[in-house]
Amino acid sequence: MKNEEFATAVNKITVTSPLLPDLEEFHGLLKEIWASKWVTNMGHFHCQLERALVEYLKVPYLSLFTNGTLPLLTALQALGIKGEVITTPYSFVATTHAIWWNGCTPVFVDIEEDTCGIDPDKIEAAITPQTAAIMPVHCYGHPVKMKRIQEIADQYGLKVIYDAAHAFGVEVAPQLAPQPPKGGAMDGAATPPLGGWGACRGATGRVRHSADPVYYGKLKDYAKENRSHPTDAEELLWNILSGKGLDGVKFRRQHIIGQYIADFACIDKGLVIELDGHHHSLPPVCEDDAIRTEYLNNEGYKVIRFTNEQVLHHLDDTLKEIRKAVQAPQAPPPPKGGATYGAATPPLGGGGAGRGAGVSVLSFGDMSTLSFHATKVYNTLEGGALIVHDEEIKKHIDYLKNFGFAGETEVVAPGINSKMDEVRCAYGLLNLKQVDAAIEARRRVAQRYREALRDIPGIRFFEDMPGVRHNYSYFPIFVGVKEYGMTRDALYFKLQEQGIFGRRYFYPLITTFNTYRGLPSAAPANLPVATRIADEVICLPMHHALSEEDMQKVIDTIKEK
Repeated sequence: MKNEEFATAVNKITVTSPLLPDLEEFHGLLKEIWASKWVTNMGHFHCQLERALVEYLKVPYLSLFTNGTLPLLTALQALGIKGEVITTPYSFVATTHAIWWNGCTPVFVDIEEDTCGIDPDKIEAAITPQTAAIMPVHCYGHPVKMKRIQEIADQYGLKVIYDAAHAFGVEVAPQLAPQPPKGGAMDGAATPPLGGWGACRGATGRVRHSADPVYYGKLKDYAKENRSHPTDAEELLWNILSGKGLDGVKFRRQHIIGQYIADFACIDKGLVIELDGHHHSLPPVCEDDAIRTEYLNNEGYKVIRFTNEQVLHHLDDTLKEIRKAVQAPQAPPPPKGGATYGAATPPLGGGGAGRGAGVSVLSFGDMSTLSFHATKVYNTLEGGALIVHDEEIKKHIDYLKNFGFAGETEVVAPGINSKMDEVRCAYGLLNLKQVDAAIEARRRVAQRYREALRDIPGIRFFEDMPGVRHNYSYFPIFVGVKEYGMTRDALYFKLQEQGIFGRRYFYPLITTFNTYRGLPSAAPANLPVATRIADEVICLPMHHALSEEDMQKVIDTIKEK
């Protein structure tokens, strides 16, 4: 590329800009990968990133993929979907391609104007004896009406697979969340609604476990799984703590307290010991750890934390600190009625990008998929994930993405190769440290656009939805030609002339492509809202690095007709 061409490219205001980790930090992790010589096949960083994303996204199980399309393909395979799949025409074409590649027939229904997501009122009329599933899209990260969709799915015995490519980190208030699918997902999310269940208490007055029997049952399953697969540090410490091996004091391992599972707990002494892996240094995980500690403190437990490295390499010092905590005066049990945990949790929606007591949109339906493409709010260069709600399904997914191998010589299914490599997993771990700051920066861009464009006739845009923690992945505007005095395409190319490169997401509709236009459900008369919206939309530049000067140039170009 010539120098002048490079300068022109650099000065463009693009629709997005990739979130990039610190190069020096990334180089440090690359050195670790080079030293290990383990560069793929679900290595150390792959496992770390899966665990970190499970915690950040508040989901029970997650499997990483090499891109965002393969989770869609694999979800349909894993659920054995055959026949018809009801979906939206207003999405990136990968949504429908995944259905087609699985030998299923997409059935298109219209969208709602207020979310650009599938219209639940149109779904029921599209159901036939051949319908097997619904595949909605959280378009632009705006949650679709999940409650109504789940009601329809339960009534007709259909699976629900959410294409949540745009919805990384999006959460809804607990009261907006649907019930889990019958026989499918766990109640709510990995974190239950705060303050809504009460608790069972023991003789000490301290909380023992959640009073909700369904959630408690899930916690018991997780605790059992954790006991079966301890880290080296957990195994070493338990060899000492078990059987009253530390000064005759009884400890429990992977013990449920309220809505959490403690690594080690001494109920008599009101002490909890937590062992932390590397991902606990990530800001979102640190925040969740602080909330967890506050909850346990309010319930009368003292919490001490060690890293795995401290236990493995400085065991004597670790035991000395545990003995000191055991011998310290106990905290009094909480007052009757329990702790007030959650009272100060900020409401969702309109209050910045902080993470509170919301329920992840990924928690619902039978499965959800994510894209970690470089254009997304959170990226691993290329990548994706499949979120499921059952340990056995997670294992099956992991087999499918690794050629179907369940062991060195056993193949249990006709799988494919869709694993994420160690380099991108390391990259993703670093990006997770800064994604909340990036979302907050995007929120400020959205706020700036709204303030400046609100009174321009013919320009419409989305406001924040009540009870939703948005990720501000896109900022679409919709151009009304009569009121604005200019067509969408005229404005689109005018912006380009000024070096501003938005995108017409999603134009043209998927139903206009050769493969799908012959389907009965693809007729424009069947999709009036989607057809109109596709002709009106421009996604304006929206990313964490957008400068005030760039935003002003976009705003001025739209205002100057």
